[in-house]
Amino acid sequence: METKVYRAVNTSAFESITTIPQGTLSYLDAAATAEASYSYYLTLVDQHGNSSEYSDVVSVNGLQNSQMSSFTMPDKKVGDSPFAIAGPTTQNPAPISYSSSNTAVATVTGNIISIVAAGTTVITASQPMSFGYAEASSSANFTVQP
Repeated sequence: METKVYRAVNTSAFESITTIPQGTLSYLDAAATAEASYSYYLTLVDQHGNSSEYSDVVSVNGLQNSQMSSFTMPDKKVGDSPFAIAGPTTQNPAPISYSSSNTAVATVTGNIISIVAAGTTVITASQPMSFGYAEASSSANFTVQP
């Protein structure tokens, strides 16, 4: 059994946008934007291609823009201990993930930075689209001195 997801954008007609496998408990519409309103319904499709009646319609009035503040990275030297990032603030309650553009200089595990070598990297904080908020990101330069 599969589930077909149908979507209408603003006042457009419903269109099938994806089929999700049995056992899937959630769906994230990655194409959704903050500027539009969306309506969704589902149908179940059996192994013979027969569809159920459609589900109740769920409507979402667009996503809120997720404003993420800027953040700065402290001065560090080769040999300094790993440290927690004092990251940006945001109104989106989803977890913030971090990445390093140059893992030869610094690596990130969770919100902990480990220094690898002298150099420069960009640390990026990211949040996915969730809880009615659009995705957001913010970056800070990080320099490790010898």
